[in-house]
Amino acid sequence: MSGFGFTTKGHDVITAFENQVVGKTFAITGPSEGGIGSQIAIDLARASLSRLILFGRSVGRAQSVIDAINSSSQTPVKISFVEVMLDSLASVQKLHEKSFRTRKLNL
Repeated sequence: MSGFGFTTKGHDVITAFENQVVGKTFAITGPSEGGIGSQIAIDLARASLSRLILFGRSVGRAQSVIDAINSSSQTPVKISFVEVMLDSLASVQKLHEKSFRTRKLNL
């Protein structure tokens, strides 16, 4: 296994574990442009995953990242955006009641 450190890029990690990424579903928080979540989402999409679920405050703030994912991915990636304020327990509980109570989510 490769050694990773402070200078390791997300795409280096994804490349090292590519066989575990292909065809999988990933959930990413904080997909706003310029953030860690956005870069990881873009790098993951290049690795031919099946589905990407983005959790953030506003789809408007994440739209440029969604566009970048769609343009950089070699294979189509199903992208879902879930609006939630992760710093608000009430928002997270509302999301749970609305989306996850009656459905099983295999990640």
